[in-house]
Amino acid sequence: AAVAVLDEVASPGFRQQAGELGTRLRRRLEEISERVATVGEVRGLGPMLALELVTDRDTKAPAGDVAKRTTELARERGLVLLTCGLYGNVVRILVPILAAAEDVDEGLSILEEALVDASDGAS
Repeated sequence: AAVAVLDEVASPGFRQQAGELGTRLRRRLEEISERVATVGEVRGLGPMLALELVTDRDTKAPAGDVAKRTTELARERGLVLLTCGLYGNVVRILVPILAAAEDVDEGLSILEEALVDASDGAS
């Protein structure tokens, strides 16, 4: 079974699907970062990405409270997110490679709504 999984992961189709998902996610996260001032940086590779949340984009002061509130609000809306980072101000985005496009779009919309609401509460 392990060899079959490794063969699938190494296949060109799997890599292409992962690449396309990563591109789609990064594009949407970059768009969100343009609209939500608490997003200091979008980072990561492929479909494993993260948003660093800050109180000020110039100083990059961490916004751990906004990250925590974002994950709480997202969970209430049906989206499970993880926080990480030394200051707890990074929201990890871990989308299954086989996720349907509609599900990805819905999850990103929920993420943005939660970010906006959490950021407004921090002001």
